[in-house]
Amino acid sequence: MRIVSEYDKSIPNLVLPEEQRWNDPSFTLAIRAKFMFATFIFLIIRAFLRLKITGYKGLIDGKVPERPIILALWHGAFLLPVLNYRNRNILIITSPSGDGDLLHKVFHYMGHYSVRGSSSRQGARALLKAIRGVNDGMNSAVAVDGPKGPAFQVKPGIVAIAQKTNAVIVPVGSAYSNYISFKKAWDKATLPLPFAKAVMHAGEPIEIKKDMLVEDGCELVRQKIEEATKNAELNLQNFSKSVKVN
Repeated sequence: MRIVSEYDKSIPNLVLPEEQRWNDPSFTLAIRAKFMFATFIFLIIRAFLRLKITGYKGLIDGKVPERPIILALWHGAFLLPVLNYRNRNILIITSPSGDGDLLHKVFHYMGHYSVRGSSSRQGARALLKAIRGVNDGMNSAVAVDGPKGPAFQVKPGIVAIAQKTNAVIVPVGSAYSNYISFKKAWDKATLPLPFAKAVMHAGEPIEIKKDMLVEDGCELVRQKIEEATKNAELNLQNFSKSVKVN
């Protein structure tokens, strides 16, 4: 499936029609400047980040199963997979907010496919687009507690996507040796510093049965992301040693 830009008219409503701010030249100029700055910072971080991927062998080798996968991770830990898997056309749902405008452009530049929506605005349309994309064979990444939290509480969207498609969920956790922590942010996001050591741990794929209760599915995903995060932190302590692949 080809990568599209936010201005591709063959994808209806990729840019929300009610967002008239895109018609304001000063707004688009500001977004373009923020986009260039953010992209520069992210690429610098990735270029000098000493990264090790541990856990699920299929994700490490790039030999994922024939079924599509959904990367499940916390909103505050979303950066590392996006940077590491550039140009993979991963489907990502981004908020229709101003921050989402910036991320929407960054994700496309990184070679991913972004659809707009949140739990409060255009959520149903974004969910349907995500289900359609995954059914067409696209892999996806979901910030399960986004876009506005509460932090570390799994929203039902990822369960719905998994149950409506043939996809499996791969929980992902990250850990850094040196980072900036945004403690006042709702998602408690962390930003790794250049030359930091980083570990991204992928748990084994999990399947959400179609008859599983949504609440049970959300709890299962939460537990698996927490396990992946703890494994990332443990493997970070042994970064200089050989890390066994599960």
